[in-house]
Formats: sequence, structure tokens, C-alpha cells
Amino acid sequence: MDFISQDTGYIVRNEYSHSVIFRTANGMNTLESCNYTTAPLFKASEMTGYNEMYYIDLNKDYYLLENNTFFVRYEFPSSLNVHYSKIEVTESNLMYIACKTDLTTISSNNLILKSTDNGLSWDTSYMVSSAFIKEIKFISDSIGFAVGDSGTIIKTIDAGQTWAMKLTGLSNSLRSIDCLNTSTWVATGDFGLILITTDGGETWINVDSPTDNALIKTKIPEENGIVFIQTYNHIWKANIFDLVTNVE
Repeated sequence: MDFISQDTGYIVRNEYSHSVIFRTANGMNTLESCNYTTAPLFKASEMTGYNEMYYIDLNKDYYLLENNTFFVRYEFPSSLNVHYSKIEVTESNLMYIACKTDLTTISSNNLILKSTDNGLSWDTSYMVSSAFIKEIKFISDSIGFAVGDSGTIIKTIDAGQTWAMKLTGLSNSLRSIDCLNTSTWVATGDFGLILITTDGGETWINVDSPTDNALIKTKIPEENGIVFIQTYNHIWKANIFDLVTNVE
């Protein structure tokens, strides 16, 4: 699930051997199939514009969906063996991949990879041996967060050169994160976990959740505060200011 505004977004449903892609233009009131009969089975996606979206498939290749009509296929370098990944693309086309990967000199580590040349080459920006990073989100080219296993939240203010751990005191895995602005971020995870910060990630508060199921994706597409939260079977639409009221 990825939204570029409160009205426009894409949803990917994985079938046995391929993915079915749906698009909404009215805030989830209706969905239309994009009719990609040969779309591969996708593991990750990131919407970067009204008609532009990146995908990563099970074969570890990534695609660019343009103008809602076709895919352009790119290949990861042969030295990069991505077992699982999430992709983030900043406004200046810096690309980040969260994955469990084997490089020529590194075996089975949890990594955040960075590319400055549209994915032609990748640098290891950050390595964590104990926490599997589930998602990365940047609000600018320099400021971003990543979340993962065991309540892990890390933050960078220098475009991924260094990452600082933010304590949550939780053991549940976090699966997704998005932001309203540089101060207000929402992270979601297993067992209906919803965390919110209003001070740029220094402190995180656990707020009420509509479900005990895993919350696998969170999107805040516009500054008006509409937030979409997805489980495996449902998508909730709410206002982030209601969550902020619970915090304050």
C-alpha cells in the first residue's frame, strides 16, 4: 500500500505466482485494477509520484511503474544477494534498501544499503546484526527513520552516513513508519502496535489501536493528517491529530 495523496494510491495483492496491482483515485472508496497480467511477485514498493512507483520482486530485480502503463526493469548487481527488502526513494532520488543480504565479504547481516546512481551501485550505509530492518522513511534527503524487529527505531540526520538508536522499551516488531512533518512520526507493528512521536523521535508513546492484528503498512500522504493503516485484510483511514491528542 502506497499513497501520494489522501485520494491517490496503489495497493499490491500477491497471488500464487504474480502480483495484482490496484489503483484508487478517491481515497479508497473504489479500486481499479491496473491489469498487469505479467506483473511478477513483488516484495516491496515505494510510490514516488502520482504516476510513478518502484517495486522489488522475488528475483531481486526492481521495476519502475510509469504513467500507470508499463514497467521498466532494472537488475541489482550480481554481487548483491537480497533475501528480503524494502525500498525508499528520496526527493533527490537517493535510494535506500533494507534487507538481509550476503555480500562478497559479509554473510547474513541485516543491512541498510544506499545508492546515489539510481541503483547501479550500492553502499552499505548501516549494519545491524540483531534487528531485521522492516522499513525506511525519509522526510528529506538528510533526515530519515528505520524500524524493525524488537521495537527497533533508528534515525539518521546525515543521509544515512550514521544512524542513532531511539529507545522504545518494547519487544514487539515494528513493520512500518511514516511522518506528518519532521517532528511527528507514526510507527506501527505486530499485535496492533501504534507508536507516535511529536518531538522528532526522542520519545515514543504507545496509543490505542483498532485491532490486535499486525499493522504492516502506515502512510500519511498529506499535511492534512489523514493516515492509512493496513493489516493483511483491512485498511483503516483515520486522522493523525486524533492520535496526537491521545499523546498530549
